[in-house]
Amino acid sequence: MATIVNESLQRIAKGSFIIIGSTVFGLFFAFIGRLLIARYYTQEEYGLFAQALVILNIAAVFAVLGLREGAPRQIAYFQEKDKQPGTQGIIASSLQFPLIISSVFTIGLYFASDSIADHFFHDPAVATAIRILAISLPFFVVIQMLSAIFRGYSQVKPKAYFEDIVRNVLFLALLILIIVIGASFSYTLYAFTASMIVTCFGFMIYGALRLPYNVAGLRYWLKFQAGWRELLLFSLPLMATMMLNMVMTWTDTIMLGYYKTSAIVGLYNAAFPIALFLLSTPLVSMAFIYSPIATELISKNLMLDMKRTYTIVTKWVFSLTIPVFAVIFLFPEVVIRIFFGVDYIEAATALRILSLGLFIHTVLGPNSATMIALGKPKVVMWTALIATIANIILNIALIPSMGIDGAAIASASSLALVNIMNSVILYSLCRAHPFTRKYIKPIVVCAILVVITYMLISQFFEHISLWLLPAIFVLLVFIYGISLILTRSFDDEDITLLTSLGDRLGTDMQPIVRIFRKFT
Repeated sequence: MATIVNESLQRIAKGSFIIIGSTVFGLFFAFIGRLLIARYYTQEEYGLFAQALVILNIAAVFAVLGLREGAPRQIAYFQEKDKQPGTQGIIASSLQFPLIISSVFTIGLYFASDSIADHFFHDPAVATAIRILAISLPFFVVIQMLSAIFRGYSQVKPKAYFEDIVRNVLFLALLILIIVIGASFSYTLYAFTASMIVTCFGFMIYGALRLPYNVAGLRYWLKFQAGWRELLLFSLPLMATMMLNMVMTWTDTIMLGYYKTSAIVGLYNAAFPIALFLLSTPLVSMAFIYSPIATELISKNLMLDMKRTYTIVTKWVFSLTIPVFAVIFLFPEVVIRIFFGVDYIEAATALRILSLGLFIHTVLGPNSATMIALGKPKVVMWTALIATIANIILNIALIPSMGIDGAAIASASSLALVNIMNSVILYSLCRAHPFTRKYIKPIVVCAILVVITYMLISQFFEHISLWLLPAIFVLLVFIYGISLILTRSFDDEDITLLTSLGDRLGTDMQPIVRIFRKFT
């Protein structure tokens, strides 16, 4: 068991390092892009961009048909069973169906944009933004599906190259050019679309050269391959889940646009991306490579190995997230000022609330990914439906009176609800959970130390300056490390990972390993 778990965790760690690095790199440039739009254009225009982006992402969820999660699982499963015809059919169907549907949606969005702008956002200006971004939909979908196909082979670099880095860097470069020449806001939307198109064509060329089947042939694209029905039956519940998650994620933005103004939407979309991007990156990155590996273990009936892998991955995700969460939760005003400036300081309370909901998600680990690997997509769909209904009800009840804080409470509550339900059901299915003593003890000790540290900082510093925040972050990382040592919470898998990391970096980790072994 230990050997299999260690091999699985090393593969997850290797892939996660790449994905986390590329995600952070990509999100950094995405953040810079949002900051430039927020700073060089008005709050209303930034709100228009956010609202049109919501519509684009919702359309993409429908167009992908759940295949972004279903295809990697099925590819990994058929690869393990050595069924090449089935794998070829999955790859073909994963590209054909989303491309057809997204093309139809692009036409529909173009002609329905005025109606959407009037009925959902009460702002005719949103229509132009929707029409421009709608052009990028088929290209956006193909990028997602090519990433998913490579994911099925446990290959993470293609996603890192194209979806995370090339697309975001290209958009930022075009955006800077637009700002330098003093072009109007609408050109930022064209820049976003252009970055999608160029990235998509580059990714298609890469896929034609690297995938094991000839996806460049016209006959391959026009002929439906064997196994497409099974793929769709497995993936459609996942489409519903992705749609529901998207609704749960973006309902607050849509309803703020409905009840309030585009300026309020822009204000809220200062808090939301900070919480989402900074806190979800470790979990999303590890889940990206964890999912096909968990499927492999399950297909071999290695359930104990899968459960141990789930436990350790959750611990790693938590360890990477806790210092960032502590900084955001304790000092939201400073974080908002750093990223968006003093004009968006009003979103600080919403940022604190959202960070709490996302942190609960992190603590519980990749529960939904594990259930998908177990072949239970319908269960994930039903929990998402319950949480989405709760989210809509809470938004309707809270936004009129509480504004962005009400939207944040609705999102955080529904996110916590869906993850608690998924974790309870996962435990009932296979007794998988992350709450070992070596996971819980450092959390408790760390929480106590963080509270004491916050009280001391508040006592000595009346206002937290921008230069002090990085020092606080380093201090919080140190505090969590001390918590692990005091509670003797290092696992053998942690030491194996450290040794593997040292080998990859060409660094002798044995002195540190010997110290860690004393605290296992």
